[in-house]
Amino acid sequence: MARQAFGITSQSSSRDAVSGRVSRRVSGVVGMRLLAVSLGACSMIQAGYGWLPTAVNWRLSSYFTATPEQQTRIDEHLDSLFEWHRSVELPRYAVFLESVAGHAAGAHGGEPHTRPTTAGPAAQGVTVGDLDAWRERARAAWPALAERLAGPVAEIALTLSPSQIGQIREEVRERQAEQREKHLAGDADQRLQARRDRWQERLEHFLGPLTERQQALLAHGVAALPDSGSWWQTRHAWQDRFVDLIEELARTQPDAAQATERVREHLLAWAIPQGAQQQALSERIGGSSSRLVAEILAEATSGQLAHARDYLLDLAADFRKLAQTS
Repeated sequence: MARQAFGITSQSSSRDAVSGRVSRRVSGVVGMRLLAVSLGACSMIQAGYGWLPTAVNWRLSSYFTATPEQQTRIDEHLDSLFEWHRSVELPRYAVFLESVAGHAAGAHGGEPHTRPTTAGPAAQGVTVGDLDAWRERARAAWPALAERLAGPVAEIALTLSPSQIGQIREEVRERQAEQREKHLAGDADQRLQARRDRWQERLEHFLGPLTERQQALLAHGVAALPDSGSWWQTRHAWQDRFVDLIEELARTQPDAAQATERVREHLLAWAIPQGAQQQALSERIGGSSSRLVAEILAEATSGQLAHARDYLLDLAADFRKLAQTS
């Protein structure tokens, strides 16, 4: 395959055009970070949907060097996975985005192209409860993908050599160190400023430039958010256990059904907090984030709400077009 040589998949010009638009829009949508490589659990939609199999292949190749036989099976599994996701899941995402956009339209009287005014915030109806429900609805998309990933991941895990597992463990540790450096390094003030900058970038991608009032709310709200150190510790512990699991599977060689079930359980745990402590942490982070976003939206101008609505509807339309291409 050409993908194996240069990471290029053969796509129609129609899909490429839509994929380019998706790549520019999707990074700011809460809840769309669902397509993940099991090892990193990170978004791949940002690369452009038509390039996802390539992006995942590149990502996997940074973790371990596959044999020709393994690479053939990885390619086959990726082709099947993304065909399913394109035809089954993208239409569901489109419905979700359209429902959220409809709420935003109602929040500013259904005028999708109203420009920002100086008359103060637009009337709005997005509540903390709405945001919590949208987050849970987005997270609910993960189990279906985890079910699809479990069999292929287990199959490849059973073929890994000790040296390949060593490569994976080393790469995971390096990426964890990079994440700690990016998100947890520096003194408290530096970490707070970096976190505030990330929040502002994401919100402005969605709403457009924030007003001074919104920036003040953001500064205060981010400072009140739970410390992210525990969250990263939980994520890294999940990754470490995943490497331990594939090492165990490669060593003990259970049958395919047993291996698949073990992998499935672990993948599901990525999005579903396990145990009272993790559930409490997830609720604190999610609840605090929802309250902050609700405060920002309560001060949104009609122009900002129109920007958000158009953003969501355009993205939903792109998902529908992608779902119809082959």
